[in-house]
Amino acid sequence: MSDAEAARRVRRLARQIESTIPGVLVVNLHPTHIAHTRRLHAAAIALARRPGWVAIGLERYLGWLEARDGTVVELAGSTAIVSAKPPAHDIVLRIPTPRGWRRHELGALAERVEVSLRWTR
Repeated sequence: MSDAEAARRVRRLARQIESTIPGVLVVNLHPTHIAHTRRLHAAAIALARRPGWVAIGLERYLGWLEARDGTVVELAGSTAIVSAKPPAHDIVLRIPTPRGWRRHELGALAERVEVSLRWTR
């Protein structure tokens, strides 16, 4: 696969993840290959800078997966109560609305947070 095709695939997969269910996109970049993969590196960097996307290393990702297993979302009327043990990072809720999905970034979650599910524009 060419560098240009790899960059196109990253952008296409990112759009697919954004328009459907949440997902993870893993890009294995290595500094020794940058001369052959400049477009792929640029696409990955641009994606990491977009709202709702986070660039993390493997160790932090594995910790995130572990924390995700301890994250609980409870519904109380029109409020979501989110708690995490152990603390979780980079948590994003996708909330359905009449006009599509609303993203609510919680960032770092140490204990518990309440999020309104009411959507007004």
